Amino acid sequence: DVIAGTPLKGISGGTNNVVISAPYVIVRGLTLKGASADAIALKNGAHDVVIEDNDISGWGRMNYTNSGGWQVGVDMDSGVRGFCSGTTTMDRFILQRNKIHDPRYGANSWDWGHPAGPQGVTFSFCGVNHVIRFNEIYSTTGQQHYYNDGIGGEDNFSATGFPNGDTDIYGNRISHAWDDGIEAEGGNRNVRIWGNYMDRTATGIATTVTAVGPVYIFRNVFNRNQFFDKRASDSDERQPFFKSGSSADFGN
Repeated sequence: DVIAGTPLKGISGGTNNVVISAPYVIVRGLTLKGASADAIALKNGAHDVVIEDNDISGWGRMNYTNSGGWQVGVDMDSGVRGFCSGTTTMDRFILQRNKIHDPRYGANSWDWGHPAGPQGVTFSFCGVNHVIRFNEIYSTTGQQHYYNDGIGGEDNFSATGFPNGDTDIYGNRISHAWDDGIEAEGGNRNVRIWGNYMDRTATGIATTVTAVGPVYIFRNVFNRNQFFDKRASDSDERQPFFKSGSSADFGN
Protein backbone atom coordinates (compact mmCIF):
# COMPACT_ATOMS: atom_id res chain seq x y z
CA ASP A 1 0.00 0.00 0.00
CA VAL A 2 1.18 3.52 -0.76
CA ILE A 3 -0.29 6.67 0.79
CA ALA A 4 1.00 9.56 -1.30
CA GLY A 5 -0.13 12.72 -2.98
CA THR A 6 -1.18 16.29 -2.24
CA PRO A 7 -1.24 17.87 1.24
CA LEU A 8 -3.38 16.03 3.78
CA LYS A 9 -4.46 18.35 6.59
CA GLY A 10 -5.69 17.00 9.90
CA ILE A 11 -9.42 17.31 10.47
CA SER A 12 -10.21 19.55 13.44
CA GLY A 13 -10.46 17.36 16.52
CA GLY A 14 -8.90 14.37 14.77
CA THR A 15 -6.45 12.44 16.92
CA ASN A 16 -4.00 11.50 14.15
CA ASN A 17 -3.32 12.44 10.54
CA VAL A 18 -2.35 8.86 9.63
CA VAL A 19 -2.84 5.59 11.54
CA ILE A 20 -1.04 2.44 10.36
CA SER A 21 -1.85 -0.99 11.77
CA ALA A 22 -0.95 -3.11 8.74
CA PRO A 23 2.34 -4.29 7.20
CA TYR A 24 4.07 -3.18 3.98
CA VAL A 25 2.85 0.42 3.94
CA ILE A 26 4.63 3.42 2.38
CA VAL A 27 3.69 6.96 3.44
CA ARG A 28 5.38 9.40 1.07
CA GLY A 29 5.29 13.07 0.15
CA LEU A 30 2.46 14.26 2.42
CA THR A 31 2.04 17.50 4.34
CA LEU A 32 0.53 16.53 7.69
CA LYS A 33 -0.75 19.26 10.01
CA GLY A 34 -2.84 19.75 13.09
CA ALA A 35 -3.23 16.27 14.59
CA SER A 36 -4.55 16.59 18.14
CA ALA A 37 -2.16 13.88 19.40
CA ASP A 38 0.43 12.07 17.25
CA ALA A 39 0.63 12.96 13.57
CA ILE A 40 1.55 9.44 12.39
CA ALA A 41 0.57 6.61 14.74
CA LEU A 42 2.07 3.15 14.17
CA LYS A 43 0.11 0.50 16.05
CA ASN A 44 0.04 -3.26 16.53
CA GLY A 45 0.08 -4.97 13.16
CA ALA A 46 2.42 -2.45 11.55
CA HIS A 47 5.78 -3.71 10.32
CA ASP A 48 7.89 -3.21 7.20
CA VAL A 49 6.72 0.41 7.01
CA VAL A 50 8.43 3.25 5.12
CA ILE A 51 7.73 6.90 6.03
CA GLU A 52 9.60 9.28 3.74
CA ASP A 53 9.65 12.80 2.31
CA ASN A 54 6.81 14.10 4.50
CA ASP A 55 6.36 17.49 6.18
CA ILE A 56 4.88 17.04 9.66
CA SER A 57 3.91 19.89 12.00
CA GLY A 58 1.37 21.29 14.44
CA TRP A 59 0.53 18.10 16.34
CA GLY A 60 -0.09 17.56 20.05
CA ARG A 61 -2.32 18.14 23.06
CA MET A 62 -1.91 20.64 25.88
CA ASN A 63 -1.22 19.15 29.30
CA TYR A 64 -1.00 22.18 31.62
CA THR A 65 0.20 25.77 31.96
CA ASN A 66 3.27 26.07 34.19
CA SER A 67 4.26 28.85 36.56
CA GLY A 68 6.05 30.68 33.76
CA GLY A 69 2.92 30.76 31.62
CA TRP A 70 4.19 28.08 29.23
CA GLN A 71 1.56 25.82 27.68
CA VAL A 72 3.22 22.42 28.13
CA GLY A 73 2.19 19.57 25.85
CA VAL A 74 1.36 15.97 26.69
CA ASP A 75 4.52 13.95 27.17
CA MET A 76 5.63 12.02 24.07
CA ASP A 77 2.95 13.26 21.68
CA SER A 78 5.04 12.84 18.54
CA GLY A 79 5.35 13.55 14.87
CA VAL A 80 5.85 9.80 14.44
CA ARG A 81 4.84 7.48 17.29
CA GLY A 82 5.16 3.70 17.45
CA PHE A 83 2.95 1.87 19.95
CA CYS A 84 3.78 -1.78 20.54
CA SER A 85 2.24 -4.02 23.19
CA GLY A 86 1.70 -7.65 24.02
CA THR A 87 3.38 -10.16 21.71
CA THR A 88 3.20 -7.89 18.66
CA THR A 89 6.27 -5.85 17.77
CA MET A 90 7.02 -3.42 14.97
CA ASP A 91 10.09 -4.49 13.00
CA ARG A 92 11.81 -3.09 9.91
CA PHE A 93 10.67 0.52 10.06
CA ILE A 94 12.30 3.14 7.79
CA LEU A 95 11.95 6.84 8.55
CA GLN A 96 13.86 9.00 6.08
CA ARG A 97 14.05 12.53 4.64
CA ASN A 98 11.12 13.87 6.68
CA LYS A 99 10.77 17.35 8.13
CA ILE A 100 9.24 17.11 11.61
CA HIS A 101 8.84 20.55 13.12
CA ASP A 102 6.92 23.04 15.23
CA PRO A 103 4.68 21.01 17.57
CA ARG A 104 1.56 22.81 18.75
CA TYR A 105 2.79 22.87 22.36
CA GLY A 106 6.25 22.42 23.85
CA ALA A 107 8.10 20.76 26.71
CA ASN A 108 9.21 22.47 29.90
CA SER A 109 12.88 23.36 30.28
CA TRP A 110 15.02 22.14 33.19
CA ASP A 111 14.06 25.33 35.06
CA TRP A 112 10.92 23.38 36.06
CA GLY A 113 12.47 19.93 36.47
CA HIS A 114 12.93 17.07 34.02
CA PRO A 115 11.46 18.02 30.64
CA ALA A 116 8.21 16.39 29.53
CA GLY A 117 6.36 17.16 26.35
CA PRO A 118 6.27 16.48 22.61
CA GLN A 119 8.97 14.60 20.70
CA GLY A 120 9.87 14.28 17.05
CA VAL A 121 9.94 10.46 17.00
CA THR A 122 8.97 8.08 19.82
CA PHE A 123 8.87 4.27 19.90
CA SER A 124 7.24 2.52 22.87
CA PHE A 125 8.38 -1.08 23.45
CA CYS A 126 8.83 -1.81 19.75
CA GLY A 127 10.84 -4.24 17.66
CA VAL A 128 14.14 -4.21 15.80
CA ASN A 129 15.88 -3.58 12.49
CA HIS A 130 15.01 0.07 11.91
CA VAL A 131 16.63 2.80 9.82
CA ILE A 132 16.17 6.45 10.84
CA ARG A 133 18.13 8.73 8.52
CA PHE A 134 18.33 12.18 6.94
CA ASN A 135 15.39 13.61 8.91
CA GLU A 136 15.17 17.20 10.16
CA ILE A 137 13.62 17.71 13.59
CA TYR A 138 13.37 21.32 14.75
CA SER A 139 11.18 24.18 15.93
CA THR A 140 10.98 27.71 14.55
CA THR A 141 8.46 29.10 17.06
CA GLY A 142 10.61 29.74 20.14
CA GLN A 143 11.63 28.06 23.39
CA GLN A 144 8.06 27.37 24.48
CA HIS A 145 7.73 24.97 21.53
CA TYR A 146 10.91 22.95 22.07
CA TYR A 147 10.84 19.15 22.36
CA ASN A 148 11.48 16.82 25.28
CA ASP A 149 13.73 14.52 23.18
CA GLY A 150 14.24 14.83 19.45
CA ILE A 151 14.26 11.04 18.89
CA GLY A 152 13.58 8.66 21.78
CA GLY A 153 11.42 5.98 23.32
CA GLU A 154 10.74 3.86 26.39
CA ASP A 155 11.42 2.08 28.70
CA ASN A 156 14.98 3.27 29.31
CA PHE A 157 15.65 0.77 32.12
CA SER A 158 14.86 -2.45 30.28
CA ALA A 159 16.40 -4.95 27.89
CA THR A 160 14.20 -3.51 25.13
CA GLY A 161 14.01 0.26 25.25
CA PHE A 162 14.66 2.22 22.07
CA PRO A 163 15.83 1.48 19.45
CA ASN A 164 16.10 -2.04 20.89
CA GLY A 165 18.36 -3.75 18.33
CA ASP A 166 19.86 -4.01 14.84
CA THR A 167 19.18 -0.36 14.03
CA ASP A 168 20.95 2.51 12.26
CA ILE A 169 20.34 6.18 13.15
CA TYR A 170 22.37 8.47 10.93
CA GLY A 171 22.50 11.73 9.01
CA ASN A 172 19.74 13.43 11.03
CA ARG A 173 19.65 17.12 12.00
CA ILE A 174 18.06 17.57 15.41
CA SER A 175 17.61 20.80 17.35
CA HIS A 176 15.53 22.54 20.01
CA ALA A 177 15.08 19.79 22.62
CA TRP A 178 15.20 20.45 26.36
CA ASP A 179 16.52 16.95 27.03
CA ASP A 180 18.28 14.56 24.62
CA GLY A 181 18.89 15.04 20.94
CA ILE A 182 18.83 11.25 20.55
CA GLU A 183 17.76 9.03 23.44
CA ALA A 184 18.98 5.50 22.65
CA GLU A 185 18.41 3.83 25.99
CA GLY A 186 17.59 0.25 26.94
CA GLY A 187 18.75 -2.78 24.98
CA ASN A 188 20.88 -1.20 22.23
CA ARG A 189 21.84 -4.57 20.72
CA ASN A 190 23.83 -3.88 17.55
CA VAL A 191 22.80 -0.23 17.30
CA ARG A 192 24.83 2.27 15.27
CA ILE A 193 24.44 6.05 15.62
CA TRP A 194 26.62 8.23 13.42
CA GLY A 195 26.81 11.35 11.31
CA ASN A 196 24.04 13.20 13.19
CA TYR A 197 24.11 16.94 13.93
CA MET A 198 22.52 18.23 17.16
CA ASP A 199 22.11 21.85 18.23
CA ARG A 200 20.37 23.52 21.18
CA THR A 201 19.65 20.30 23.03
CA ALA A 202 20.51 19.50 26.65
CA THR A 203 22.64 16.47 25.78
CA GLY A 204 23.66 15.07 22.43
CA ILE A 205 23.17 11.29 22.63
CA ALA A 206 21.95 9.47 25.75
CA THR A 207 22.53 5.73 26.39
CA THR A 208 21.48 5.22 30.02
CA VAL A 209 21.41 2.29 30.36
CA THR A 210 22.69 0.09 27.57
CA ALA A 211 21.49 -3.19 29.04
CA VAL A 212 22.61 -5.53 26.25
CA GLY A 213 24.75 -3.78 23.61
CA PRO A 214 26.92 -3.31 21.71
CA VAL A 215 26.07 0.24 20.68
CA TYR A 216 28.40 2.22 18.39
CA ILE A 217 28.38 6.04 18.40
CA PHE A 218 30.78 7.87 16.13
CA ARG A 219 31.29 10.98 13.98
CA ASN A 220 28.38 12.95 15.42
CA VAL A 221 28.45 16.71 16.01
CA PHE A 222 26.96 18.49 19.05
CA ASN A 223 26.87 22.27 18.74
CA ARG A 224 25.19 24.46 21.39
CA ASN A 225 23.99 23.07 24.72
CA GLN A 226 20.65 24.43 25.96
CA PHE A 227 19.61 23.32 29.47
CA PHE A 228 17.88 26.34 31.00
CA ASP A 229 15.64 28.69 29.08
CA LYS A 230 16.88 32.01 30.50
CA ARG A 231 20.64 31.52 30.11
CA ALA A 232 22.94 32.24 27.21
CA SER A 233 24.90 29.28 25.88
CA ASP A 234 28.16 30.38 27.53
CA SER A 235 26.51 30.57 30.97
CA ASP A 236 24.48 27.36 30.74
CA GLU A 237 25.52 24.17 32.56
CA ARG A 238 27.23 22.62 29.53
CA GLN A 239 25.72 19.16 29.69
CA PRO A 240 27.61 16.23 28.12
CA PHE A 241 27.68 15.24 24.48
CA PHE A 242 27.28 11.60 25.58
CA LYS A 243 25.24 10.60 28.64
CA SER A 244 25.82 7.08 29.94
CA GLY A 245 25.15 5.36 33.25
CA SER A 246 24.52 2.10 35.05
CA SER A 247 21.84 0.29 37.00
CA ALA A 248 22.06 -2.43 39.62
CA ASP A 249 19.12 -4.12 37.87
CA PHE A 250 21.40 -4.72 34.85
CA GLY A 251 24.66 -5.76 36.47
CA ASN A 252 25.89 -2.22 37.11
